[in-house]
Amino acid sequence: MIDKVKPPVKADLSEYYQSYWDYLQSDDLLLEMKNQFRESLEAFGAFRATDGGPAYAPGKWSVKQLLGHLIDCERIFQFRALSCARGERAALPAFDEDLYAQTSRSDDRSLDEMLEEWSVVRRAYECLIEPFDEAEWDRAGVANGREVSNRILLYFVIVHARHHTRILHERYGK
Repeated sequence: MIDKVKPPVKADLSEYYQSYWDYLQSDDLLLEMKNQFRESLEAFGAFRATDGGPAYAPGKWSVKQLLGHLIDCERIFQFRALSCARGERAALPAFDEDLYAQTSRSDDRSLDEMLEEWSVVRRAYECLIEPFDEAEWDRAGVANGREVSNRILLYFVIVHARHHTRILHERYGK
């Protein structure tokens, strides 16, 4: 088990992953993971009084669909992390985030239930990565047509959630 996990080198990231770089706030991904999650739970928790409410504009995701997207992504990235750590050689497929959001039925669920689910999913990710050694952090696989390591996957889980938390603040004013 490693106490501190450094982020990937920015130059080693694909252009897509580099576009999220500014959301990174420290050089310790494990600390970032905890801080980001606390920030995101607080931001989504601000919508408890309205149980999420409607989307801010037609054709956009509701608060609960956005949260469902983050939960789905985290599950997918956990599978990718497990695959990389175990040396999977097969390329892992992409997924259609809009299709997942449309079919998730997130708006039929309570916000509290979804926040609890996200907490459980995040804890499962922490349990998966806690025993990783340096070799497992750097072991790479192919997902969505891009080479990724566990270091890159964890980086993206963090910055992707921060990106959507920022959107939540900007679009909904909370």
